[in-house]
Amino acid sequence: MFKIYHFLKLISYFMILTLLFNTTINGVFGKLIELNDRNLDKIVKDDERWMIQFYTENCKLCSSFRENLEKLSEVPEKEYGTVIKFGLVNADENPHLSSRFMVTRNPHYFFIDKKNVHSFTINQTYDYVFEFLKYHRWKLYPKKESYTDPFSKVAYLYGYFNVVGYFLQKYIFVYIPAKVFYSIVIITLVSSMIYYAIRKHREFEKYMDEFESSVEEKYYNQCMKYGYDPLALIEEMDKQLKKKKEEKSKNSKKEITENDDNKKIQEMNEEETEEFKSIKGKYEKKND
Repeated sequence: MFKIYHFLKLISYFMILTLLFNTTINGVFGKLIELNDRNLDKIVKDDERWMIQFYTENCKLCSSFRENLEKLSEVPEKEYGTVIKFGLVNADENPHLSSRFMVTRNPHYFFIDKKNVHSFTINQTYDYVFEFLKYHRWKLYPKKESYTDPFSKVAYLYGYFNVVGYFLQKYIFVYIPAKVFYSIVIITLVSSMIYYAIRKHREFEKYMDEFESSVEEKYYNQCMKYGYDPLALIEEMDKQLKKKKEEKSKNSKKEITENDDNKKIQEMNEEETEEFKSIKGKYEKKND
């Protein structure tokens, strides 16, 4: 019994070592890795190549090709000429990745070549995809650049907009209709803005009152320091202001009268010239 146990143990060790050896030499992976919003940036390294399928649970085309993807993941490394890993992303459950990669259909395929992302369409047959990967045909498709690059900061931030919509649709709109929710949000925003404006207006009025009181206090202290009566000074200042206003009004009246006189003089000059022309014309006719 003891010998049989050791014999079985040796066989199991041999099988494990054989599998590890084949995996190391041939690059057999034989599994599809489930990626999500939380683990993609941790799992996908800078020097790796990945083929990723975005799918949904109700997508029949996605599930029908799943078996072929598993077979393709078991192809040895020497057939592809490089190590290629295969990943799956549930588009419904991972809104952040769906926005980052700008997923517009399902299934939607992407190839990540050392953090360079290529989007492409393929015929979902084993032979087509095998040749596509073997001859590195993903390089024929343009890579995503600038803000469309899923690994850029802009795309990373843009992904959160879809996360908000996903949260609302899954957890809020189930209980509250969208129109009611948005009307509540708008009313809340408007009321908060009105409250903020009223509060700022009151703060400004308070500030002005404090400023005026401080100015009056400083003025009173200065007057008392130098022995002046503050009320008498204020009355004197009022008198000076009234005098200035009266002088301005008088000057303006003088200017108006002077302008009227000048207009009258101009009109008189025009009448005299017309009379002179008429007399001159009569005199010239008599001489003729």
